[in-house]
Amino acid sequence: IFRARSNTSVADRNARIDKSESKAAELPASWGQYSRTFVCSHSGKYKSVATKRPRQEARAKGCKEQINVCVQVVDRKETTFAVRITRCQLEHNHSLTSQAYFDLLWKKGVKKSDIIDHLMNHTDNNPTPKDVQNLVQKLKTREQRDGPSGTDKRLKKWMKQFGDVPGNVGRIFLGDVGDVGAKKVATCITLQAKHMRTLFDQFPEVLMIDTTHGTNRSKYKVFSFMAHDTFGMAMEEVKANNPAWTRLQCVLVDKDFTELSDLEKAFPGVTILLCQFHVLKYLREEIASADYGFSRSQKEQLGGVMSLLFYAITEQSTTNASSTWFI
Repeated sequence: IFRARSNTSVADRNARIDKSESKAAELPASWGQYSRTFVCSHSGKYKSVATKRPRQEARAKGCKEQINVCVQVVDRKETTFAVRITRCQLEHNHSLTSQAYFDLLWKKGVKKSDIIDHLMNHTDNNPTPKDVQNLVQKLKTREQRDGPSGTDKRLKKWMKQFGDVPGNVGRIFLGDVGDVGAKKVATCITLQAKHMRTLFDQFPEVLMIDTTHGTNRSKYKVFSFMAHDTFGMAMEEVKANNPAWTRLQCVLVDKDFTELSDLEKAFPGVTILLCQFHVLKYLREEIASADYGFSRSQKEQLGGVMSLLFYAITEQSTTNASSTWFI
């Protein structure tokens, strides 16, 4: 779908010719337009004035597709003009399927009266309000039949595509929320790619469970282990699809993982260790916090004592470090 971004009228063009005293032939005023620029309806950059999460369905997507047309002289002797395309860039950065445009007006929440105006101005039809109502209902029915319209349906479709890849294992756990008989909602989602399972099969001795916030932004972990419930569904799912878990010897968790009892139940006899790096980082942030009112010297002393405690090799070293802890 194209829209006219800008245009130059014949009157403006002729006025510029007269002002510059050019010998170029003037166009008949009845022609109206001299040139036009057509851009994709997804052109431009969406600028939100809100402070919350930006709209994901914003129409402006920065598409560079553009067509420039203007009237040019093709025969100076006979003073013949023709409409020519002076620029044509047809590379889009978004989907061009028909489904992406069928329900454009409806999805944008345009009023039925505005839809009628749009159809009358851009088509040869003269629709009635009842016609528009039937059209909207038809689009809703088509969306329900041909494609997902909600988050749950999109998730189900994506999970099916993920599971169709050989070696991938994905599962959605549903649970009741609220009163008995209430609608079931997803309480846990597990994703195990073929590459992840292959690596775990080769190196199953140590499992690191990362529950740090923002792991997707950091992009530094091979595995991300998530359990939303207290029944350890995610852990049982991993065990069921990775027989190598029986060779597991150590589980390393960070400070944000709180379901230690589930770990002990799921992996009996396995050593569970707390990640030293995350604990040190957390304590340093707490010491530096202004909430406690520590002076600079107190912060330095606490930092030194904390390092002695963490890197103590023997029990006596720990006792000696503890005895120096005073404020």
